[in-house]
Amino acid sequence: MRKQGYSVGSGAPIVRIRLMVTGLIVLVTIIACPLVIVWKQAYIASTSMRIEAMTDTVSAMNRTIASLRVVGERLSGNERIEAFARTALKLDYPGSDRIAIVPCDEEQKPLNSAGGMRQLLAAVQERTVSKGEGE
Repeated sequence: MRKQGYSVGSGAPIVRIRLMVTGLIVLVTIIACPLVIVWKQAYIASTSMRIEAMTDTVSAMNRTIASLRVVGERLSGNERIEAFARTALKLDYPGSDRIAIVPCDEEQKPLNSAGGMRQLLAAVQERTVSKGEGE
């Protein structure tokens, strides 16, 4: 028994296999789509919570930075440094007799260079040490 170019016995299993594969694909699609949708929503929710936690952390750090800046400005104030130098280090402003004017030769480096600044500091230190020993 032949119908339109193929025999009944040889074509029926191929059609059944194709039908079973198609049904399996449809079944997997029906099961997988809701699972993917639920996974996507869970992922979005967890990512949203992490972003919110990070935003809270950033705002807390910004508040800490602002408070540390205020503390830094208060601690670096000239009045506080001057009071600390007077009380803890026993420093005071030098008198006019302790100020040394260092002559500058034309061949010496200018004061804005590192060598000229070292020479100036060495001269001031030498003058201060020699005055301190004589007192």
